[in-house]
Amino acid sequence: MASAKHLFVVVRLDEPVDPAYWKESFKLLRVFSDPDTAETEAERLRVINGPEKCTYEVHTAISAIS
Repeated sequence: MASAKHLFVVVRLDEPVDPAYWKESFKLLRVFSDPDTAETEAERLRVINGPEKCTYEVHTAISAIS
């Protein structure tokens, strides 16, 4: 029997986004099982890379586990 597990993905969005190549503007950086750890990592990256034209966000994904 499969169960669902929430995963928390840190995503980098490079700006500005070129509409013709929008898929190249998103990068999945790391996956965490704990939302607080994911938020801490995203905040760390925001501080380190603050001057760059990018945004770090945490998104939730669901993984099916047997």
